[in-house]
Amino acid sequence: MGRKRLEKNIKNVKKRKRKKGSDSEDNDDIEITNNTVSLNRNVSCKFKQREKVDINLILAQDEADAFKMKSYCWTTVSGGSTSLIRRKFCIVCGFEGKYKCLKCYEHKPKSYIRYYCSLNCKKIHDDSSCCKSKMLDIG
Repeated sequence: MGRKRLEKNIKNVKKRKRKKGSDSEDNDDIEITNNTVSLNRNVSCKFKQREKVDINLILAQDEADAFKMKSYCWTTVSGGSTSLIRRKFCIVCGFEGKYKCLKCYEHKPKSYIRYYCSLNCKKIHDDSSCCKSKMLDIG
C-alpha cells in the first residue's frame, strides 16, 4: 500500500550532460540521461520515524530504574558547590567585569547585578539593557 503511493510520486526527468573532453558547444557532444526524481520530498524511505517522548517521562523512568538497582539517577546527582569564587563577566563583551552597574545594583536583586569592563561597555549597557528585566517591572 505504501509502496504504490511512493511510486505514483516519482517522475522521470531527462538531464542533459556534456561529454567529458568536449570543448565545443555543439549539440553532438551532449548526452541525455534519464533520472527518477521523487515529487514528495517529505517522505523518507531510509529512516523510521520515532514516536515523541516527554522528558519528564524519561526522568521518571530513570528514577524508577535507579531505585530498583540502588544507583544514581539524573534527578539526584549534583556536583555540589564550588570552592572557587564566582567570576564576573562584562555584560556587553564578555571580558572580565571590573565594575558593577550602580543602577542595576540598586534596583535588582543580587543575582541580577550586571558588570562592565570599560566606559565604552557601560555606555552600551546603559543604552540597551540597564534596569530592564523580564522578571521585574522597573522603569
